[in-house]
Amino acid sequence: MSEASLDAPSTSGPKPVTWLDLVLYLVGGIGVFVLASIGVGFLFTEISILASLTLYLLNFVTLTGAVCLWGVCRGKISWAGIGLLPPKLPWRWLLVAVAASAALIPARIVLGYAALRLFEGGVESVQARADVFLAGASFSWVNFGLTLLGAGMLAPVAEELYFRGLIHGWFKSRRFAFWLRVLFSSTLFALAHFDSFAVAVSSLVLGVANAVLYERSLTIWVPIAMHVFTNSVAVTLMYAALAVMEYFPMVGG
Repeated sequence: MSEASLDAPSTSGPKPVTWLDLVLYLVGGIGVFVLASIGVGFLFTEISILASLTLYLLNFVTLTGAVCLWGVCRGKISWAGIGLLPPKLPWRWLLVAVAASAALIPARIVLGYAALRLFEGGVESVQARADVFLAGASFSWVNFGLTLLGAGMLAPVAEELYFRGLIHGWFKSRRFAFWLRVLFSSTLFALAHFDSFAVAVSSLVLGVANAVLYERSLTIWVPIAMHVFTNSVAVTLMYAALAVMEYFPMVGG
């Protein structure tokens, strides 16, 4: 299959987008994922690595599926247009992405904790997300590897294609000013992670950084790299803490 056949058949560039397209993107992407997640809740009565992996796969399928079905297949965007194909790996920008991610991690933790204390008063609201990440109360190398694959790699790829390639691309196609499209697309990204104020605030910071890097680097691979690094560090730190508490109980408690 040629590279051109992967994109929409239009040879005159992407088709104009409307407000109805944005509604379709949101309902056909996040809306479908939310409904599917509710179904997973009925299917699995307890948190397990299988339940967590199912959520990661649903995230990947529904969000990348929305990009393919509602964006590429309808000629509204193309893989080349969002900078996915051919793969572009500008090492200078990739280094900037990793450095920015490392610098923002402590800032996001501080802002998230401040939002948690200010609006919610406790850590209960983030427990559900932690449960999905850890997929159990004990350390397991299998759980760590599968979580690193799902939350550290699959989810970032899907979310960047969807929120930066499709959603941010919509605002850009509608000729919103630079900072307006960065703010609006990042806010939608944060709202999609609104299982707590802390996670939403932290996600907003990441969304803004990724949107700016996406615009400046002109390739989706840079925000993907930043998102993968950020999530992978979070998963590694959580499992490292769990391992310390389990294998070195005197240190952990």
